[in-house]
Amino acid sequence: MKKVLILGASGYVGSELFKSVNNIGGCNIMVLGNENIDYRLWESCDLITGGLGNFNLENLSRFSPDTIFHLARLKGEGRVGRYFASKKGRRYNVALKSFLSSNSLSPTLVYFSGTLLYGDKKNEIVNEDNEINPTSFARQYHIAETPWYESIDNENFTTIMLRLPWVVGNGSWFIGSYINYAVNHGYVPLYGDGANWMSLIDREDCCSLAIHLRKKVKEDSIINIFNPELIFRQIDFAEALSDVLGLKMKKVNISEYAWRDPALKEAMSFSLKVDTKHTNLYEGFTFMISDLELLIKRNLPTDLHGTD
Repeated sequence: MKKVLILGASGYVGSELFKSVNNIGGCNIMVLGNENIDYRLWESCDLITGGLGNFNLENLSRFSPDTIFHLARLKGEGRVGRYFASKKGRRYNVALKSFLSSNSLSPTLVYFSGTLLYGDKKNEIVNEDNEINPTSFARQYHIAETPWYESIDNENFTTIMLRLPWVVGNGSWFIGSYINYAVNHGYVPLYGDGANWMSLIDREDCCSLAIHLRKKVKEDSIINIFNPELIFRQIDFAEALSDVLGLKMKKVNISEYAWRDPALKEAMSFSLKVDTKHTNLYEGFTFMISDLELLIKRNLPTDLHGTD
């Protein structure tokens, strides 16, 4: 892994992945990030601004990456917005795949997907052999991913599809649906009865594990990313957050989310215990964070650090 291209490097996971790759040392890095990024953070790499749609594919020939980490997902508002964004994303991914094939480029492409693809599995333990039944946001976003599933065993480059669980970091769902809600309302929300299972992973661990798997995997693969020590019911997660913030926990009527976007309700009630059949690929990897309280504390906004 000497020449790495990161698509979507300015996003929630992509920005952390860039740090992790950059810290390895000895890597030439090209990144595609949005136009509003702080350029000072990317001085050490070949920075291209824009989105997947206006990314000049000739950059692939110029840079000739041995690794492509693909986190560039087009977003849309609501079910219809996500559908059209995903249809557009599919076209861009088809063009990217075709360019790699027609120009005899043979990198390892690592695509970041999610475990929402499996659907709501209640108390079931799920590995990569389970059939997919997309729920919530994945109902539409899966459309954009299909070219990469179709490339498995059919292309001259290696395709690794990673399925991520709930990634805990200072941003995204953790901040929006829990921390900001708790700060604004004075209590930690419990969505529904809290019986649903949440498979969690620290954002930095997620990125480090993705790099570890890239180095170990030699053939087309679908791999679940998760930390086996961080699988809890939502009520346990909310109680731990309540203890850390020093706020009471209160049940929130999850149906209130349906009028805004049914996908939000499905996401917050989604239940899944992630597992993997690729336990051999996890060998040699050590998770930095496997304690729930520590996971929460290290990912709080700076102004909430030290809250008891």
